[in-house]
Amino acid sequence: AGVILSRVLQTTLCTANATIAVSHACRDNLVLRAHLKTERQRISIIPNAIDPSKFTPNPSKRPEKRIQVAVVSRLVYRKG
Repeated sequence: AGVILSRVLQTTLCTANATIAVSHACRDNLVLRAHLKTERQRISIIPNAIDPSKFTPNPSKRPEKRIQVAVVSRLVYRKG
């Protein structure tokens, strides 16, 4: 399964304009598994937890063009 997942990551992420990781370790893992060494700067780190009282998107800055978001995640019981 590891070889297949690495190939899926490589195929998917090479066409993405940007990628978000939840930690530096997650970004490093993506770089290694998807062979993205030269594209490391396209992976931003945004931790899972946010304070909603400090983060409120500004609707006036929403781009007119729709964006596409894809999520790659392990489905495990502890995630809820």
